[in-house]
Order: sequence, then structure tokens, then C-alpha cells
Amino acid sequence: MKKGPPAPDVDTYLAALPKKERSTLEKLRKTIRAAAPTAEEVISYRIPAFKHHGPLVFFAALKDHCSLFVVNKQILKKFSAELRPYHTSGTTIHFSPEIPFLQPWSEKLSPQGWKRTSHALNAGRLMCLKIISGSRE
Repeated sequence: MKKGPPAPDVDTYLAALPKKERSTLEKLRKTIRAAAPTAEEVISYRIPAFKHHGPLVFFAALKDHCSLFVVNKQILKKFSAELRPYHTSGTTIHFSPEIPFLQPWSEKLSPQGWKRTSHALNAGRLMCLKIISGSRE
């Protein structure tokens, strides 16, 4: 991504990207919106983010990869086997436009297993589960 002032909104952020990265992140954005329709879309830390009673997920195009920041390490732990093809670090999943992140893992998911007292964390987990489950809309 180009250096300079931060994008004022997600559309501007995505418009500045090369075609492959833009296309990949637009698909990811659409999936996030479908999973968390009441979340607010913002630019935070100079990258796109979705918030609902706190941060849910961030995504970005970097010099040599794209990243999905899931905010909660439990997501990465829960799906560690499925995420083996990707480099993960902290709460971040790195992927390239050539190797799309979205994959069909929905049969392994159990929404009951993700109930938590915090509404924001529950919403974030549910949204990330839907992303990981392979919703390709």
C-alpha cells in the first residue's frame, strides 16, 4: 500500500490498491458485512476495520501479503489445523491474493461452542467463524 495520509474510508483504501489485492479484500469485506451486518465499517490504525461494541476484525493489504486481524487469539487456536497453510502471528492471518483465504470449513463449526458473555467478543467470533467457514458471497 502507498504511504501518505490515511484513507478517509474503506472505499478509498481499497481503490488505492492494485487490482489483485483490491479484488481479494473486496470479497473479504463483503463476507464480513454479511456476517456482521450491524457492525460499523471504519478506518482504524490506517486500515479497514469493523467495530460493534469494540473492534471485531481488521484487514489490510501489505507489501507482500494481505492480512486478516481477528482480534482474539482463541479464533486462531480453535482453527489452528485449518490455518496451517497460512502464516499466523498473534491475532493475524497472512494470505496472498493468489491463495484465497476463504475455504469451506463450515461443517466443522459449532455455534454453541462460541457463546460468551461479552456481546462484542461473541459477535466478533461469530463473524470470524463465518469468514473462515467459506462464505464466498
